[in-house]
Amino acid sequence: MDFFRRDTRRVGLRKNTFWRVLFLAPLWVPYLLCGCGGMANNSSSSPPPPPPATLQLELVQVAGGFTNPLDLQQPADSSGRLFVVEQGGAIRIIQANGTVPATAFVDLSSRVESGGEKGLLGLTFHPQFSQNRRLFVNYTRRNGTQLESVLAEYLASA
Repeated sequence: MDFFRRDTRRVGLRKNTFWRVLFLAPLWVPYLLCGCGGMANNSSSSPPPPPPATLQLELVQVAGGFTNPLDLQQPADSSGRLFVVEQGGAIRIIQANGTVPATAFVDLSSRVESGGEKGLLGLTFHPQFSQNRRLFVNYTRRNGTQLESVLAEYLASA
């Protein structure tokens, strides 16, 4: 305690500073220990792991010819097909071999109001799509002067 008193007089701290520091120690000791690497001196610790390998990404175009594509989904039916949602109201298929049929899988363009943040906005498949052929879409439509958001269920033909 002599050392602390000499030190406090030298830096001009009040005498009751010792008790303040002692009282607040439970608050600052964990931060001190984190900064010092903990209480134990573990000299046998292993070196840090090497940095992860760097990845080099390459963009490959799989298919083209879409108008305002917004979503890409793949049903759990083992077909390898990808379904592309176009904002204007069409859902088109990319076959497993990369070809895109000329006709849309679903064409809702007569029901959909599109533009800006409106249109055919999403598609999801029922988890048992391969058995029940159910799919769900989200689109906007105009009903009089009101703009509505529609969640609709469809049944795909076999």
